[in-house]
Amino acid sequence: MKNDDVSEGSRELVDLSAEAISSLGFHLSQVGQIISKSQLPPNKGDRSSAYKLKEKLDMYQGYTDEVQRRRNELEQKMAEDFARLKAWRAQSGTEGKGLVEELEALYGKVRQQDKEIKNKQRQIEEEQAKVAELNEAVALRDRKWDSLAQDYCLKLVKMREEIVQRGSLCSWLQCAFDEIRFKWKAAEEKEKLKIEHHQRMRKARAQARLEVISRERQRRLLQACLLSLQEETVEGRQAKHLAELR
Repeated sequence: MKNDDVSEGSRELVDLSAEAISSLGFHLSQVGQIISKSQLPPNKGDRSSAYKLKEKLDMYQGYTDEVQRRRNELEQKMAEDFARLKAWRAQSGTEGKGLVEELEALYGKVRQQDKEIKNKQRQIEEEQAKVAELNEAVALRDRKWDSLAQDYCLKLVKMREEIVQRGSLCSWLQCAFDEIRFKWKAAEEKEKLKIEHHQRMRKARAQARLEVISRERQRRLLQACLLSLQEETVEGRQAKHLAELR
């Protein structure tokens, strides 16, 4: 209740009065413009100046009713704020007292609040000391955790390096073994191809030899046939000569 601003309703009432005066000036300005532009008789299709003035008057009357309603609400609020102020003064013990008595009561409250502030400051200092101790303990724990994390990171890095080295060595061994196996297979394949080549050469040579033997047999057969034919020819001639001699 001490923090309530009892003058807020007064300020709002002053603002409302200023707004009402400004609206009245604007309304009068509109009325002056309508009167200055009026003519008798009015143009066909235009509304008369009296009708326009009545319309503006109705609008302003509605606005004044709204202002009056807001004014009543503000006056009621000011009455409630004043009642709360009286109740607070009665509760604080300053209702009906003079200025000196109110100042003495306020000084007493100030001294009491000063003692409470000093006690609060002492408690705050004690709590700050505890917080400082806890911060030191937390800092020590953080340093331990940082050291542990650093050692763990170093071991993790070493383990990764060892894994990479082992992987490299295994890969090199596998490549070397594959190269040796490839060379051994290449040499084996080369020997196999050499043997197959020798076999094909021997086969070709044997086939050529068989062909030579076959041609030689055919040649000898042809020679024998030719010799038999010559012998028959000679025998036929001799038989013919013998027949002629007889």
